[in-house]
Amino acid sequence: MTTQYKVVSTYSEWEDCHSLLENDDKLEYPTVLAIRDDKPIGMISTASGDEHLFASHIVANSIFTCLKLYELYDQTMQNMGVDHYMFNIDKVNKKMIKAVEKLFRIKPFSESDEKLFYIRRI
Repeated sequence: MTTQYKVVSTYSEWEDCHSLLENDDKLEYPTVLAIRDDKPIGMISTASGDEHLFASHIVANSIFTCLKLYELYDQTMQNMGVDHYMFNIDKVNKKMIKAVEKLFRIKPFSESDEKLFYIRRI
């Protein structure tokens, strides 16, 4: 049971990503996908803002899968010349907050009632 992590490049991979979403949101490049036993189990996409890039549509079946997705996402962003991006985590996701803050050695720069917001420097 091996998990493959890849940057999405084919139509079927984009379809796999959309199958993980609850709506038909627009996904941008780069998007990374995790596949196990020919089934999508996680992804991270990108959303462009006016001045910043955001990691968006973060879906994963486990914290480990999520962190491996971030690893490939970081490598891809670095290869594109990007030195930072933003992302958020729902406050109810205590395990992910703890893992991200410990492994990335970051703290939120802002928060709302429901989310914590981070800047990831790579």
